[in-house]
Amino acid sequence: MKYYISYFGQMRNFPSNLLPVSTVMWEQAWFAGTVEKLEELIVPQSVVSSLEAHHTMCQKNCPLSASLPCGFMAAYLDYLRTLDFNQVLMKLNLMTLRHTHVDSIALMVYEKPSCKCAERPCLQQWFKENGIELVEWEKPTAKKATSLF
Repeated sequence: MKYYISYFGQMRNFPSNLLPVSTVMWEQAWFAGTVEKLEELIVPQSVVSSLEAHHTMCQKNCPLSASLPCGFMAAYLDYLRTLDFNQVLMKLNLMTLRHTHVDSIALMVYEKPSCKCAERPCLQQWFKENGIELVEWEKPTAKKATSLF
């Protein structure tokens, strides 16, 4: 099984063998029913509350821009570390059994890779700590046909 991370805007480019699994509380309405969801990876309310507490400060002076710890990201990573990684991995792999021809999973977040204050770096760090590199899924580039004339 291959594991990736991506964002909802990329789903239109996904091949049929890639299963999107949401890590967000609420998908946009147009994604309802098109993604699997694993409750354990959804940001818990306690972490959302820490985000709300830091929201005003982050809008004016993002701690990441000054290489300071972000309260939201620290809280989410701490939460992930309380989970049994092998149990989460097993649940992810079991999801693929409901879909034919699936050999890869993409954990879905809202933000593009350029947004550093999001679930993406936390999920990537947690997977890395458990021996799996969670890389960004990228749309394959189309090869141009070469003409003989």
